[in-house]
Amino acid sequence: MAMNSVNSSAIASGELECMLTLAELHISGMKMQDAMNAVQRHSLALTRTALAAAMLTSKKHQDGVSKLIYKSDFDRLKGKASTRQLDEMLTSMWKQAEELKNPDLAYRCWGTAAVRLVLHCLNKEKAAKAEAYESFEKIVQLFSEELTRSPLTRPIDSSASTGGPDAGVRDLLNASSQEVALLQNSHIKIGGRYCNSEYPDQLLVLKSLDDHKATFEHRPLFGEALVVHEDLDSLRKWKATKKDVTTMCPKAVCIARLPHNLDMVQKEMDKAQATALLMEAYMTNKPNDDTLLAFTCHPANLVLMKNVKKKQLKLYPMGTCSFIPAKEQETFLEKTKNAVVWYKEKPYQVQAFKAFSSFTKPDTEAGTLCPYFWVKSCDDQEEVNLQKSWTVYKGLKIPILENGEMIEAQTVLLKSAEQLEQPPAKKGKAKAS
Repeated sequence: MAMNSVNSSAIASGELECMLTLAELHISGMKMQDAMNAVQRHSLALTRTALAAAMLTSKKHQDGVSKLIYKSDFDRLKGKASTRQLDEMLTSMWKQAEELKNPDLAYRCWGTAAVRLVLHCLNKEKAAKAEAYESFEKIVQLFSEELTRSPLTRPIDSSASTGGPDAGVRDLLNASSQEVALLQNSHIKIGGRYCNSEYPDQLLVLKSLDDHKATFEHRPLFGEALVVHEDLDSLRKWKATKKDVTTMCPKAVCIARLPHNLDMVQKEMDKAQATALLMEAYMTNKPNDDTLLAFTCHPANLVLMKNVKKKQLKLYPMGTCSFIPAKEQETFLEKTKNAVVWYKEKPYQVQAFKAFSSFTKPDTEAGTLCPYFWVKSCDDQEEVNLQKSWTVYKGLKIPILENGEMIEAQTVLLKSAEQLEQPPAKKGKAKAS
């Protein structure tokens, strides 16, 4: 057996608040207060009402047809003692509900309990994706507890009903055209965005909905807005979309976010300029003789191959500059042993290029041999032959290694293990190269 199903999300929240009135109206068109008279005229009327409510509010449906309860389920109920027991419980609960002064709450509680009893009797709780209960008695007990609750503690999902959060049980036979249209088209919502094949290049927003028509609007960046009035019977042609409406960035925001107005971009430019100046300084001050220095491994050292006069040898670092976070700057500068350059009064750490070490297999590894980074530190000041100092190249303050005295050939170059103090704030106190 199949029955047209109303999507539960269009009726009420997870508690299936409105199923009693909906089921009764669907079956006989009776009003709620006439239900008890129907019990005397029709056998198992409340049981049949509960069955209809379960089908009409089922989440298990396809193309508007309930897929929960079938004819075979009705056959199983015929002549069973459990069926008579079910109807007696429904009748007893109905009498209890009638005594409540709040009919809306009473009908919702009775309808919810009726659906629970039917699903439990047919073992359909899992198929209906509903909570399973141990027995009929447990459901009846829960019904009694829910009757005592305030309506405020049983909110109805405003998105699930056309009447909003204060809507109670609805008389769907007397519903307006607008309410019926919203029930039949659960995807339609005021302010929603929609597409229609008749307007393939436009995204329209639902602006209003009354008992006669729905009004959609497409507002382009330039020109007049397109307004479409659609009959309620044609709302299925409108497909909901998650696409956003085309909008123009506000003028003030646009100006503030232009690259040349952003501090982030300026910082990146300063970092790039610092890197470019560092490389330029290295190229300008590199030793004229490429055979002046030699590199060893195991251990790694830099060896002077020819005699050099006092302050004739100057070694510059080479690499890329990276930011030092402001909150870590002070601690970093106190402890770091890496090369740090200063540009526009901001420090940048020098990231050396990958070092080359495969002397016997030069074709198997990439890398560079930057003399500055091959000079080892020494604690014995008498062995130190290169001094640390600062120089300025086009506004970039660079730490360099320089020989204070004449050095003979075949000497391992060593620098002091002591950390170089940060450069003076004024450029005039540093040497310019």
